[in-house]
Amino acid sequence: MMYVLLAIGVVFIALAFILTENNAKYLLAGYNTLSTEEQKKVDIKGLIVHCKRFFVFLGIILILIGLTVNYYLPENYAGLIVSIYIVVACIYLVITSRKFYKKD
Repeated sequence: MMYVLLAIGVVFIALAFILTENNAKYLLAGYNTLSTEEQKKVDIKGLIVHCKRFFVFLGIILILIGLTVNYYLPENYAGLIVSIYIVVACIYLVITSRKFYKKD
């Protein structure tokens, strides 16, 4: 479990460095399904900075969980904690990303 969490953490951190304004239309879910007019209403630069910070933080926390929790709890509990953490973190990302959409 520890190695899986370390790998997932590294993937999230790598995603933060891969994400740019040019490939956001491919990597950001929801943004790629918007029409061109709707995409113009999104502060993409601010959203990318927000997502980069989020993914780095998410990756670091997953690495820390992988290094610590696995030693103190059985693997089933560590998996449950990580699953809940990722779901709650993604809900947080969706809620906080709404501020980058400018309504008319």
